[in-house]
Amino acid sequence: MHLKHSKKVPFTCLILIGERGKEKYEIVPVYAESYQRSIQAARQQVADWRDRLVFYVIAADGNVTIDGGSSDAIVVEACEVAQGAQFQFARRYTPPGFFSKARAEKDISLIGCEPLGSPAA
Repeated sequence: MHLKHSKKVPFTCLILIGERGKEKYEIVPVYAESYQRSIQAARQQVADWRDRLVFYVIAADGNVTIDGGSSDAIVVEACEVAQGAQFQFARRYTPPGFFSKARAEKDISLIGCEPLGSPAA
């Protein structure tokens, strides 16, 4: 998985969190000057909150190579903390063109699974 280089500053990725004892979910935007730093900051925030989390999801725009082909994708890192594993998924899409809208592929691909606390790919 490779994150895109953004012309927009700051770049935002999102963290969806579920905390112990709370019935509502919270969406936390993470701002940074690049995609890579945004993801690093989101992962650090999750690490800081880990003791109180039930689950988390980090979502960002990136590029993935699947079956030898590189494409734009929404990349998601998800974890139910009690499971002790974090999963990375990608939903590839075709970006909008001059006369067309963005189109997402129907399938979501599992691109990785690691023990909780490992740096994701």
